[in-house]
Amino acid sequence: MPHRPAVSLPDLLFRTTPRDRYLAAMLYEHRALTAAQIAELAFPSLRAANHRLAALAELTVLDRTRVRNRAHAAAGYLYTLGPAGAVLAAAPHGLGAKELRYDRAVLQRQAARPDLPHTLGCNTLMIRLARSQHTGTRLTTWWGPISCLRLWGDVIRPDAYAVTTDAVGGGHGWFLEYDTGTESTTQLTGKLRAYRRFEQTYGGHRPVLIHLPSQAREARLHQQIAETYPGRCPVPVATSTDPDLTAPAWRLAGHPLTPDGTPARFPLASLPTALIASGYRLLPAHTADPEIYAPDPVWDT
Repeated sequence: MPHRPAVSLPDLLFRTTPRDRYLAAMLYEHRALTAAQIAELAFPSLRAANHRLAALAELTVLDRTRVRNRAHAAAGYLYTLGPAGAVLAAAPHGLGAKELRYDRAVLQRQAARPDLPHTLGCNTLMIRLARSQHTGTRLTTWWGPISCLRLWGDVIRPDAYAVTTDAVGGGHGWFLEYDTGTESTTQLTGKLRAYRRFEQTYGGHRPVLIHLPSQAREARLHQQIAETYPGRCPVPVATSTDPDLTAPAWRLAGHPLTPDGTPARFPLASLPTALIASGYRLLPAHTADPEIYAPDPVWDT
């Protein structure tokens, strides 16, 4: 295959749209997205997305490969950031691609990684939240695991950090742990030790939202947490199995059962109030940082 010459930044700016540059920034932050996920984020249809993504792949703004795992086999191509996209993602911050620590070879191996279903599953949840603005809960910040590692990796390593605002404008930050069922509930509970250190280090909590694949596993996790931490859980944990993160489906760890013996369930927007009432000191939302280059998560056409 003949060598394709690099495209200069002025030429890239001329040949790409603000939406293209948004996609480059999203792929820098979240590493791998399927065509279907990108279409849900920023296009009116999958057909429209595929047409534009092919052009961006030709420009090397994006790299693409076929998805070969069962869970996402119908999703078409898997996209990662190409070298021209790294230039576009870095430029607004006055940086070059090397200063972003861009590594094309590492990204191209995403399709072969055994944790790809975990990555794509977590991204699907967050993209669904990004597009569910009609619920009154708006996603205003979404940082991926690399940004979380950069900021808090000496203490915690969540799958995502997000800030949501409610109908009255209040912003609430929270961490997401996306569980696929490959770990034992003992291992999952063990992660809470790091979140206890987070509270000791930063002087307050942020809610830890754990999304699980089934209600049976959710029940086992709550039993494990109760056995490990009798009484009130030292970390503000909420769990759900609902694919809609805004749904009134969040169960608080250590929270009393309702009179009929079932766990109380809260919508995402009500979790901060419920956790504060339970005695947790929640930190203000962290919405910007000089080390983070994530774009706004929602593309407004």
